[in-house]
Amino acid sequence: MKLKTLGLVIASVALLFTACGAAPDSVTSDSLLSGAPASESNGVAMKSETIGNETWYHVETEAQLRAIADNDTTLAQNYIQHADITLTSEWISIGEDEHPFTGKYNGNGYVISGLYYPASEKEYTGLFGYAKGGEMYNITLISPDTANANGTHNGAIVALCLGGGGAHDNAVLDEAPSERQACKAE
Repeated sequence: MKLKTLGLVIASVALLFTACGAAPDSVTSDSLLSGAPASESNGVAMKSETIGNETWYHVETEAQLRAIADNDTTLAQNYIQHADITLTSEWISIGEDEHPFTGKYNGNGYVISGLYYPASEKEYTGLFGYAKGGEMYNITLISPDTANANGTHNGAIVALCLGGGGAHDNAVLDEAPSERQACKAE
């Protein structure tokens, strides 16, 4: 009887993951972003996974987060954050009018802290500067320093988002939450 019950529980959990899309179709070891040469992606390797028919790159470090802005190829990918990230130097926004962010970024309930802008920031000031059809969601910023945010368009998460997509389910907090969200993609 116990074995039969255990089998039903395992089958139910597997069905739940499949129905919710929580389980990736495949997880790949570290690889350069979309096969871009090291010179184009600063040699930053990221784990990737395929969910449905989309490839998602894991963002776990400051270097990986910064690499998103490297070129048009990296600006067009899908990303999912898998760790809290503390920025240690001035932030240059991801995307600008000639090279917008067109991919997806899922903060996945993790936080980004230490964000501050240089005094000479570009026209678009935000974690994401300019997005065109891009989606940014589940992002949590902790105490971003916006004192130097003097662009034409300013926003903590995204300065300007056009062409569909958008930013939703994000938070900007004064301090880190004391308890984590119960549901994160693993």
